[in-house]
Amino acid sequence: MLRAVILIVALVTVKGDNCIPRSFGEGRTVCVCNSTYCDTISEPNLQQNQVLWYTSTQDGKRMQLNVDNFVGKNKPDNDVVLTVDSSEKYQRIQGFGGAMTDAAALNIRTLSNKTQRVLLESYFGSNGSRYTFTRIPIAGTDFSTRPYTYDDTPGDVTLSHFSLVEEDYYKIGYLHYIQSIMPNPENYRIFTTAWSAPPWMKNTNSITWGVLKREYYALYAEYIKKFFDAYKELGINIWGITPGNEPLDGFIPFFPFNAMGWTPTASATWSTDFLAPILSNAGYNPVYMAMDDQRFELPWFPETMFNNLKARELFSGVAVHWYADDFFSPIRLTLTHDKYPDKFILMTEACTGKYN
Repeated sequence: MLRAVILIVALVTVKGDNCIPRSFGEGRTVCVCNSTYCDTISEPNLQQNQVLWYTSTQDGKRMQLNVDNFVGKNKPDNDVVLTVDSSEKYQRIQGFGGAMTDAAALNIRTLSNKTQRVLLESYFGSNGSRYTFTRIPIAGTDFSTRPYTYDDTPGDVTLSHFSLVEEDYYKIGYLHYIQSIMPNPENYRIFTTAWSAPPWMKNTNSITWGVLKREYYALYAEYIKKFFDAYKELGINIWGITPGNEPLDGFIPFFPFNAMGWTPTASATWSTDFLAPILSNAGYNPVYMAMDDQRFELPWFPETMFNNLKARELFSGVAVHWYADDFFSPIRLTLTHDKYPDKFILMTEACTGKYN
């Protein structure tokens, strides 16, 4: 039997936060984070028949706390009516997070030690946003100061020159600190992907476009395993992985940053026949997510991947990005979910601004 609960609420604004505003133009106000203040969340003890929410706006409000009182028939004139239908359910929210890129680590390092701590606590700490996800890259990205991979020595089929770079150690240090301040570190999920294989493994010998040569499918999987090994040796365990970042970018000649093309079929084949067996034999069984690209590719990209029945079994979810969402309806998410209700959908990248 379908039942709906009608609740009448009266809004009571408790207080704003202590945001130190800085304007970057109309509708572009940010709060300055320093050694004495970063955005945090106050969480009061609610009384019976109360609910709270937080509000952030373009004009400068940041996590402003509001408390609502559920009231009876004598409702005020400015009442808000909420309808709660517990019989209608969608996907479970697994959590929220951000990326620890080279740029993030390098910029955080420019801050004082105290400000670094305050900043990370505002995202991951018990009084902060309590992020539970972090996306980390495998080697260089468009958020790096230079194009690179972990083995840029041409023809190194033994991967004897594989090596992490300085930026990795910065990121790893922050990942350790994040785990130390989280209220529930056992729920922390780090996932990863690569923007490109070493150029010499690709048909273009370019880091910015081209596809992986078929002869290097197994070697590239070993390259990924060495990344898992290197991070594990430094105390970082990886929860999940996608076959590659934005796989369609690599088909664009002279793309502006690291990219490697994957068709859905090639992505499925490499993942099931090479990557998963090599990682599994080394004791790694990460959560596999398909696509890691734009919403307009749904449901076509995962649908084509999952024509490979081994891939349909291997992949637990579909990773999406938000670019061009203004032009493509979110109905694509629903279509994908309805076709594959056993696969979660996780938004794995969103940024704004521009690079030089």
